Amino acid sequence: MSYLPQVAAVVMAASAAQLLLKSGMLLLMASPSGWQQDWLLLITDASLLGATAVVIAGLLVYALAAVLWLRVLQFTDLSIAYPAMSISYVIVYLGAVALPQIDETFSSLRVFGIILIVVGVSLTSLPSRDPS
Repeated sequence: MSYLPQVAAVVMAASAAQLLLKSGMLLLMASPSGWQQDWLLLITDASLLGATAVVIAGLLVYALAAVLWLRVLQFTDLSIAYPAMSISYVIVYLGAVALPQIDETFSSLRVFGIILIVVGVSLTSLPSRDPS
């Protein structure tokens, strides 16, 4: 059984969760209401419901990623699965740069770091040549 589809699902879900959580928190921080002092406003103030829903969606997708991760751990070597999770850094960075609501700046240094991550994941995914 190939581990790749399951790992890819976890990576995509975890990445989507991070982008949703960041988007939701940015929406909340832009709100002038006093939700930081009164958390009940997050579900009672109509102007905050959309942002709250985005944060809750992010948490739910993150929970889904955790459940999928448990499935991956059942059938995949940790030495392969865990480095593959670092691909989420790439996806989250690209999403943060591309999504206007997050609007992070593009950086050549970060792209270089992403290239290093991809090379590292590729190296850890190579079949072992050790006779076992």
